[in-house]
Amino acid sequence: MLGTTFLLPLYFQFMRGADASSSGILLMPFLMAFVVLSYAGGKFARRIGKTKWLMVIASLVTALGLALMATAEENTSRYLTTIYVVVIGGGIGLIQPCVTMTVQNAVELRDLGIATSGTLLFRMIGGAFGATLVGAIVTGEFNARMDALARLLMLHWDRFAPVPAHLPPKSQGSRVTWWRAPSAVASISPS
Repeated sequence: MLGTTFLLPLYFQFMRGADASSSGILLMPFLMAFVVLSYAGGKFARRIGKTKWLMVIASLVTALGLALMATAEENTSRYLTTIYVVVIGGGIGLIQPCVTMTVQNAVELRDLGIATSGTLLFRMIGGAFGATLVGAIVTGEFNARMDALARLLMLHWDRFAPVPAHLPPKSQGSRVTWWRAPSAVASISPS
C-alpha cells in the first residue's frame, strides 16, 4: 500500500502535470475506496467467518488495478484513471482486515493484543521496505534519464551553463552532477 501511495502522486505530478495539492485531491478516490472496502470487507469476512478466498480475490483485484494503472499514460482519461485508482484502493482495502482477522483467529484470547500489534508492526516494516524499494527503482530510472538528457545537452553545454570555477576540482569534470541536482529540484517543485 505504501508503494502505491508513493507512486500514484508521482504519476499525477509527472505524467499529468498536477501540482502537489491537486495530486493529493486526485488520490482521494484511492483512499475512499480503501476505507470503505476495508470496513465492508471486515464486516463481510466476520459474517462468513472465512478470509482465505476473500484475500485471494482482493489480491487479484489489486493486481488487476495495478495492471490497469500500468497502461495509463499522460493522455488517459481522468475518469478512467480514477476507476483504476479505485480498483487498486478497493483491493488493498479488502486485504487489510482479512490479514488482521486471520492473525487474531489464530491465537488465544490472552495473546490477541500481541498478535495484532505484531501484525501492524510487520505491516509497517514491510510497507517501509516496499516504499524504499519503489523509491530506489524510480530514482534509478529518473537518474538514468537525466544522464541521457545531460549527454544530449552537453554538445552545447558551455554556452548555457558553465561550471563555476569556485567548485572543488572533483565537481569541475562532472557537469552531469552539476546539472542533475537543480533539474531534479525544478522538476519536483510545484510551479
